[in-house]
Amino acid sequence: MLAEKLELCECADRGEEIRVLMKILGDSIERGGTGDLDKLQKRILWLLRKFAHRKYRDRFENSLEELRAALGALPTERRARDRRSRRRR
Repeated sequence: MLAEKLELCECADRGEEIRVLMKILGDSIERGGTGDLDKLQKRILWLLRKFAHRKYRDRFENSLEELRAALGALPTERRARDRRSRRRR
């Protein structure tokens, strides 16, 4: 019974998963949370890479624009810190 209910929560495809993660990312940014932002961004980018094929170009571009908008909402100091930490890796 529980397994059947949980199956209804499963994302139907990668596009839906990106939309769900974008919503979670946006909500987290609005609340000022920073805990899972890196994990969310990495998962979204991994999913976007799956759309990096001519066949899915529209879905890729739409999702990328949404991600850019969400990341643009991050406070400036957070973006600068993220860039510095990526350079160190």
